[in-house]
Parts: sequence; structure tokens; C-alpha cells
Amino acid sequence: MMRYILLLAALTTSAFGQTFEVKDRSGVPVVTVDSVKVFRHSDYFKEDIPAFQGIVKNVSGEKLLGVSVAGIVHKKDGTVIKFRLDSVCETVAPCDFPKGFTHEVTYPFPQPWPFKPADFDSLEFTLEKAQRLTTEDGFHFSGFISKDEGCFNDYLATKSLTGVILRKRLVELVEYGCGFALETPQAVGVLDKTKKTFGTGAKKVAAVQVYILDEGVFLGHERSPHFLDTGWVPVSALIPGPVLTTEEIGGVK
Repeated sequence: MMRYILLLAALTTSAFGQTFEVKDRSGVPVVTVDSVKVFRHSDYFKEDIPAFQGIVKNVSGEKLLGVSVAGIVHKKDGTVIKFRLDSVCETVAPCDFPKGFTHEVTYPFPQPWPFKPADFDSLEFTLEKAQRLTTEDGFHFSGFISKDEGCFNDYLATKSLTGVILRKRLVELVEYGCGFALETPQAVGVLDKTKKTFGTGAKKVAAVQVYILDEGVFLGHERSPHFLDTGWVPVSALIPGPVLTTEEIGGVK
């Protein structure tokens, strides 16, 4: 796991001027943590107590999704104390970092104190989880999606209709729960080994079963009401091209 470690020969202050680089699984810095403080003085306890504070910034140049950054305190006896910078998720649930995102993070260590200034040796941060947007070859589809094979046959029967009669029949199919329509192209996945031929003679139509994906949610839009719904569509109506998806960049490759 890629990590950036600050080793201290002697602890002289609870604030560090260095910027910690948090790298992805390829070793590229994607997040920084700076203005770090590990201790604060407590008037109540009359001593310095562990209380993390820092500034997290997305330096990847793109939006990061589902970010989880862990801090690791190394003690002089060789043991480690792990904590997560999850307070930022209260602001940007579910921990999505827009491009250039900057936010203060805190972590109040619970009692009994897991370490004290005299125990402290070093600090590091690791990227446990994060995803970035990417594209892959896939399909989009717009039109009527039939709930099952019987409904797909009913849909094929509308191909000989036109005008008001066609629109009325399609409305009936929806009202009877036989399917639904996507008015604009939406990303779909094709279920394996579902290709099948419907009809006979010159009216044969090859169809596959698909499930609805949702590219918009990656861009902050509301989730599609048909997300992960399945149904049958003509193979000829599938539109090939790039589909927006995510790639894991945190943790160990």
C-alpha cells in the first residue's frame, strides 16, 4: 500500500508543517492532509491529550467517490493506533470529494488515551478506499423495455400499428405492468446468455435481457427510478459506445 510517512526524531510540537501526500494504488498523490495537529492542551486534564485535526484536500484533478482515508499513529514501542478521517463524510456523504475539495477533519481519540506525547513516534496516512470516474465499452438504450418474454411478444405485435392506435396500445402495456419506456438513452448492461429469437419468418427479431444502469448518479443527479430494473429489448436497438463507470484506486492492487 502506497503511503507517506513522517518520522520524528523528537516530538517538539503537536503541529506539523509538512504536507502529507495520500497516494492511490499506483503511487500517484490524490489527497493531501496538512495543517496537522495530533495533540491539544486540555485545561481540564492539565496535559496534552491526543486530538487529531487537519485539512484534507482533493489534489487528483477530478472527482473522487467513496473516499476513506486512514491515519496511523506509530508508537515508540512498535505498536500502531489506526483511525479514520470520517468526520468529513458528515459534510459530503457518502464521502465524495469534488474536484479541488478542501475540508477540515477532526478525530477525538477516546479515553483511555491510546497514546501520549511521550509515546508518539510517527504518523502516516493511507487511502483505504476511493473510486474515480472512467468509461468502458457498453450500450445505451431508449424505447420500450418489456418485463418478460410474453410482454416482448405483445410489444412486437405493436410494430404493425401506427398513430393513435399505437400510442394507445403502448400505454396499455405500461398500465398492465408489461414494461416501461426510457424516453432518453440510458446506459444498460446485457445479461449473459439471454439472446433469443422471437417471431417467425421475416418478422424474426433477436432480443436480449438488459438491466438499467445509472450514469447520472455519478454526476450528482437523482437516481433513476428504473435503476437495476430488467427487461427484454431488441438487439438492433442497442446503441454501442462508452458508458460511465467507476474504478477503484484505493487500497492494494
